[in-house]
Amino acid sequence: MLFTLTKNELRKIFGRGKTYVVSILFVAFVALLFIGSNISENRAKKANSPEGRVASLKENISWLNQDLKQLEAKSASDSTIEAKKSDLKVNIDRAQAALDKLEKQIKEGTVTDDWKTKLDAEITDLKQQINDETLQDRYKTQLKTRLDELNYYKANDLKPIETWEIKGFNFIEGIMQILGMVFLAVGIAIFMSDMVSGEFTPPTMKFLIIQPVSRGKVLFSKFIAVVVSCVSLILSIEIVAFLLIGLFKGFGYANMPMMFNAKYAFDMSKVEDGGHPLVQVAGIGEMIPQWNFTIRMFLLQILFIIACCAFVFLVSSLFKTSMISMAVTTCVFVLVQILSQVLSPVKKIANFLFTSYGDAGGLLSGSMAVQYNNPNMTLAFGIAVMVITTIVFYIISHVVFTKRDILI
Repeated sequence: MLFTLTKNELRKIFGRGKTYVVSILFVAFVALLFIGSNISENRAKKANSPEGRVASLKENISWLNQDLKQLEAKSASDSTIEAKKSDLKVNIDRAQAALDKLEKQIKEGTVTDDWKTKLDAEITDLKQQINDETLQDRYKTQLKTRLDELNYYKANDLKPIETWEIKGFNFIEGIMQILGMVFLAVGIAIFMSDMVSGEFTPPTMKFLIIQPVSRGKVLFSKFIAVVVSCVSLILSIEIVAFLLIGLFKGFGYANMPMMFNAKYAFDMSKVEDGGHPLVQVAGIGEMIPQWNFTIRMFLLQILFIIACCAFVFLVSSLFKTSMISMAVTTCVFVLVQILSQVLSPVKKIANFLFTSYGDAGGLLSGSMAVQYNNPNMTLAFGIAVMVITTIVFYIISHVVFTKRDILI
């Protein structure tokens, strides 16, 4: 009977126009994200092209010359000013030499992408910082993570992917991060806010309660249906976007190491901006391939969707009007997200709010702790919060729905 009820609920969901309107809006949102990312990528490509680098060098030389003129107008007896002028002249000469070299290469058509040289230089620089005995070990953990990534590129003779480049893996991570801010939760609220409250019309409720099934089964079938429909619609659109971008723009490097389950703690020996800085704990966390990281992101997003559905389901059970249910859930999602970003007292308890865990990538890597400046926002704690709140929300919905007096 439960299977039949669930199947009927799914038919109702996919038979209403609202489902397809929300789906189209979600597709449009993903498309807009791609368009915006593509515009940014083109700008970055232009800035990093030989012509863009020439323009940047010329602008830099112009600013340096202006600074030099301002210093020359001051008293020449000041030894500090003389030292600054000397440094500026050296920087101007270096920039001019680089500009002349680049313009000559462009003219001769011999401009090459020396990414291997830049990669080796960054690796050397990181090793020097890590071997620096004056730098405390707790500040070397993130440097070692970056060094692992660069060593992977070098060992496999791969050109590092810039942060502005659009690839399948980094685009899907970006989508989940942006959606997790508030858009995903609000979309779910709009989509399913009337799943219970919308049924409190005399004809509908009379039909439901005269069936030889308990109210609990009716409610549970609705919950299963909304979870299945939300998960299937959201993930299918994301996966299609991932595949399309991967086919046309490239997927990236599936085996590239990604930091997983890092932990952070306050450095009590140091004070910055009136508080203790948050640093990565050495020896905790591991590197996993990007394909594995992406699968785990999808699984975490499913858990977040279920938690959102449970909350919207609770509000929909408490109110008999779908418009009120939609307004309440939307306002709660938006306000909680805003307050947890701008108010320190709310940030401190953000780890107890399931709405904080929408960014699956940030939760997996551990960087969410830095975002909220809250070391308690760990992967295990986030999963526990989402599971517990889902169970609590559903139990309250069940009690309200089964105990409520319904007048037909």
